[in-house]
Amino acid sequence: MQFTKPNQVKDAGPSLDAPRDSALSFVLFNWENFNHIRAKKLFTKKDLDRVNRSYRAATPWDKRIIPAFPERAVSLKTLWWPAAGDGKTALPVWDNEPTQALDDNNPFRTWKRVVAVDGTRDDVPDTETADITFYDTAFPSSRVVGLNRFYKLRVDEAMLATIDAIKDNGVRILVKKVLGRDLRIGDYILFLGFHVTTKEIDDWTWQTFWWHDKPRDGKFALGRPDAVKGVWRNYLMAVVVDEVSPREPDGSPLLGFNPWLEGAFRAGTQSNCMNCHHRASHPRVSFLPVRRGPPDTIDDPAFKRGRLQTDFLWSIVDQAK
Repeated sequence: MQFTKPNQVKDAGPSLDAPRDSALSFVLFNWENFNHIRAKKLFTKKDLDRVNRSYRAATPWDKRIIPAFPERAVSLKTLWWPAAGDGKTALPVWDNEPTQALDDNNPFRTWKRVVAVDGTRDDVPDTETADITFYDTAFPSSRVVGLNRFYKLRVDEAMLATIDAIKDNGVRILVKKVLGRDLRIGDYILFLGFHVTTKEIDDWTWQTFWWHDKPRDGKFALGRPDAVKGVWRNYLMAVVVDEVSPREPDGSPLLGFNPWLEGAFRAGTQSNCMNCHHRASHPRVSFLPVRRGPPDTIDDPAFKRGRLQTDFLWSIVDQAK
């Protein structure tokens, strides 16, 4: 697995303090998504320029777009966390209670609570606690959770070799900060959550999931079907199929974010993922600031005449060489 920092974090600039504020990431496309990119030659800047030149100069931004993806296309951005196989590892938990202002950054190192993941046991009593330190901050009497609460990968020789070969230094920085040492055989990579987007509607559907030690509590636990079994019942979910509706209780546009990704950005906990992806275009512009509600198609540089819209996928722009 080619773990790396999420592209959002890489492109946010030094203000984000990226190595400290990013989990590990790995992006996947299903066959329909991958095949469309290859067949339509959407994987190089040269080819994106070619598509862009195929339009007349007067073509407005909302008509200047790459060939639309098939309705069965799926894109998946996964998030992971290192855990020691021989002891306890701190894992921050987002309780939807920001410690910073809502219009500020709320990266995981600022969250109120952590759990202690015991890498030596599957089952842990619900009432067990332990003192643990995270990013030089002490968290006394933190809840201890076992490995059976996670989808996980055991680090073996082959995975370690792959990770050691990664050029992204942010991966090593995160591992050393969390574990206090380098990753080694017998450790674990825990599945924190994921973004998944599907081309079932023109603007895609947007779902995001993240792990929580109390997955039956709160609004993000509502509607979980009985068909969801095992470790997958430990993940919360938010869904977005519109930039505005259904509105929040205060009448403001719909919120939809993953705390592990958008929490690190200024006002990220007040954002909507569809609004951000609506801006995906070539040549690349910064995805910041993240917002919610309809995009600003008048003043936002992402919507200027002459730019090529990439059908809501930043990954097209991110991976084009």
